Amino acid sequence: MILRCVLLLLALSTAACERVEVDSNNKSTDPEASPGSSPLAGTQPGLVQRMAAARQSLAFQGVRRVELVAFEGTQERRLVLRERVSADGEGGFAIEALEVIEPPLSGSERDVFLSLQSLRQGMHWRYRDFTIHDAGLFAQNYRLIDTGATTTVAGIGGLLQLTVERQDLSGTSYNLAVDPSTGLVLASREATQEGQLVCDMSFESLQWSFDEGAVPWHQPRNNESALPTTGSLEPWVGFADRAPRTLPAGYQLLERASLMHPQDSGLWTKSTYSDGVEALFFLHGGPIQNGNGIRSGVPEIQADLVEVALAAPWTVATGNLHGQRVMALGKVSEPDLLRLLSSAME
Repeated sequence: MILRCVLLLLALSTAACERVEVDSNNKSTDPEASPGSSPLAGTQPGLVQRMAAARQSLAFQGVRRVELVAFEGTQERRLVLRERVSADGEGGFAIEALEVIEPPLSGSERDVFLSLQSLRQGMHWRYRDFTIHDAGLFAQNYRLIDTGATTTVAGIGGLLQLTVERQDLSGTSYNLAVDPSTGLVLASREATQEGQLVCDMSFESLQWSFDEGAVPWHQPRNNESALPTTGSLEPWVGFADRAPRTLPAGYQLLERASLMHPQDSGLWTKSTYSDGVEALFFLHGGPIQNGNGIRSGVPEIQADLVEVALAAPWTVATGNLHGQRVMALGKVSEPDLLRLLSSAME
C-alpha cells in the first residue's frame, strides 16, 4: 500500500526532514518531453519488449541476494538480505524474505523484520526491482547500451551485460545482466550519477518449473481499485480530485486508482506516473474534515506547509495544502516534487 510504503521506504534510515513553505500560487509550465528515441546500441530486435513483458509472462522461481543502501545525511544505512521470488506467468508473484545478512539482528528482531517483508512485496516487485513499465516511454527517455560483454548468473550463461541510463543523465543508472531469449533481468545494480550504490540484486538460483501450489502468492491488502485515467474521479471517491499540471521531464500518467487510508479508512486517489522505468506517485486525500489533516508529530502540519523526507534517491513530500491532504513521492529532486504538488493546487 502506497501510504504504508512511504514509511517502509524510510525504514532503512531515520530520514532527514524539513518543513518547507510552498507558494501554491507560483505558476510554472509543463516541461517538454525529451525528443527522439533512445539508441539501442547493439541490442537484439525486440529485446526491450521482452524485458518489459518478462516478469508478467514467464513462470519462474529463484533465490536472490539483495543489497539496499539509504542515507541519513552522510551516514550510510545498509540492508542485505536473501529472498525467494516466484512468478506464475499470469501476473501473480510472491517475494519471500528468507534471511537477513546485514545488519546483525537479534532473533526476535529478525523474525519481526522477515514477517513485515511480506507486507512490502507489492512495492518491491513493482518499484524496487528494475522494470520497464512502458516500452514507449523507455525509448523516449532512456539509452539502452549493449556493452558487448556476456556473463553468467545463477548458472545461466550468455547473459547480455547492458547499461541503462536517462538520456539527460539525470536520476540513477543501471547495470543489468539480461537473458536475451526471455528478457528476464537476472542481475541489476542501480547507482547514482556519483557512483553511489542504491540497490544490487543478483539471482543465486533460478528454475523455470516449480510447485506453484506451495507458493504463498501475494494478496493485495490495500483495497486498491483501478479508476479511469481521464475525467473526474469524484463519482468514485466522493470529492473533487486534484492532479498535477507540472511533471518532471519525461514523466507521463500511467494509471489512477483509489485506495484506503490505513488509519481513518478514508479514500485517497493515487496517480502513478512514469518515465518508462521509474515511478512517481501523487496521492490526494480530499479536503480536511473533522481534524483528519495529515499529522507529523505535534503540532499538526498547517495549511500550505509540507514536510519533505529524504531517503536518497527517494524524496517524499506530505502536507495539507489549500485545505487538502496531499502526498507525493519518487526518485526526483525536492524542487521537482514541490513544483508537482504546487501545480496540483492551482
